[in-house]
Amino acid sequence: MNGPEGEADLLRRTARVLGERLGQDLDPPLGERGSLVLRMAHDIAHAGERQQAPLTAYLVGRYVELRRQATGMSEADALDEAARDIATLTAPGLPGPA
Repeated sequence: MNGPEGEADLLRRTARVLGERLGQDLDPPLGERGSLVLRMAHDIAHAGERQQAPLTAYLVGRYVELRRQATGMSEADALDEAARDIATLTAPGLPGPA
């Protein structure tokens, strides 16, 4: 299952299994949405410790869902908002991790 097709298949299967547990459809982050999440993880990994990338992706997902619940903001807008914040945090020339 190596390569983009295998990875997309694993994402789809994971979304299906987790969605079944929720009793609703859970769309995997593919296409532009997936690219944006991967770019944020990449930026975090290169700005600090690589181990922080998946944890940051988790935090972004939590943020997007909580932002949607609190304000009614669309998923796309909340994800874009998080991406702007991550870009600011990882901008070149900013102090690195302590």
